[in-house]
Amino acid sequence: MNFKELQEFLDTAAIPIIEPKPLTFLEIARQPHYENVLSNIYAFFFDVEQEHGFQDLFISSLLELIQESKLGKQKEALQNFSDFTIETEYSTKKGGRIDLLLHNEQQAIIIENKVYHIVNNDLDDYWQSIQKKGIQKTEMIGIILSLDTIHKISTNKLETALHFINIKHQDLMLRVLQNSGAYLLRASDKYAVYLKDFAQNIQNMSTPDMKLEELQFYKEHQDQLLQARRFLERFEDYVKKGVIKAFKELDPDDSFLNIVAGSNLIHVYSKHNPDLLFTVGYSRLWDMQYQSMNVIVELKDKAIKDCLDLTEEHFSEEEFNLVNLNSCLTKKNWCHFASETYSEVEIDFNNLSNYLAKRIEKDQLLAIFLKLDNFLTLRRS
Repeated sequence: MNFKELQEFLDTAAIPIIEPKPLTFLEIARQPHYENVLSNIYAFFFDVEQEHGFQDLFISSLLELIQESKLGKQKEALQNFSDFTIETEYSTKKGGRIDLLLHNEQQAIIIENKVYHIVNNDLDDYWQSIQKKGIQKTEMIGIILSLDTIHKISTNKLETALHFINIKHQDLMLRVLQNSGAYLLRASDKYAVYLKDFAQNIQNMSTPDMKLEELQFYKEHQDQLLQARRFLERFEDYVKKGVIKAFKELDPDDSFLNIVAGSNLIHVYSKHNPDLLFTVGYSRLWDMQYQSMNVIVELKDKAIKDCLDLTEEHFSEEEFNLVNLNSCLTKKNWCHFASETYSEVEIDFNNLSNYLAKRIEKDQLLAIFLKLDNFLTLRRS
């Protein structure tokens, strides 16, 4: 495919817009898929006496799903389920752990919470451990709560499998949301937000990373997309080489800069003080949210402490307007002492290296770097 054909494809093809999934609190905490975390949240919302104020919303929604199953219709005794205790990580006779156990003196609901793991738990042990509490099997049910549909629940004893059903996390949360209307009037506003966020977390995990129409688009236009990818890689390489060339123009004698190129960043170290450097972040140029390039004068480790004595008097007014001394007061081992951002619109890509070299000089970044280099060299001599 030539450039003209690629241009025509990009102009005419209805390329699917990738919509990111909404970020949740659990994702921010990097715990969106931990089964014990999810079990604790479920346990909180299943507790009708808890301060969330949703009362029996969760248990009534779960009971509806149970009763809609073939097994649930046979378990008539479970149509009413109240005055129950909630336990997480309930210990079984053989040392196993039931993720979530809802039970009273006559009834029990055993919940095995699965996210990305396969079901290899000893469900026979789970079932028998609860039966030994004196609860009749007609008043018990086991649930595998999973992201995807489980078509067959395997147990060593066939009879045990007959008492387990599969409910998807997404189906439970959808039913909860459908039933939440009247409960919201009594519920805590704070926990209404938490519930919505938890439901979004379940939705995020239950939704494939790519939609069917996106996969079909790739299948139909694979050649054109690969060509576009190769073109972008050429552009990335062009930018990377342009940045490197710009710093070589700033240091034509190779006397004070040491250039180290990475995949997304280029670090340009002082030869005299390696904990002083330029950091150039250029990968944001092809990020639609930013479409810009950052050039940062950065201090690391000991250089941060050595430069704490610097004041406004060490710099010209124009230089000091760019300096961020507060960045050096944090407990991090790096400090963005000064920086500038150049948007894609203003960058002269036809003469990238010359443009960038001139901007680094004009915007006082080079002057600040050289003053820091000289200051550190004198202090350490």
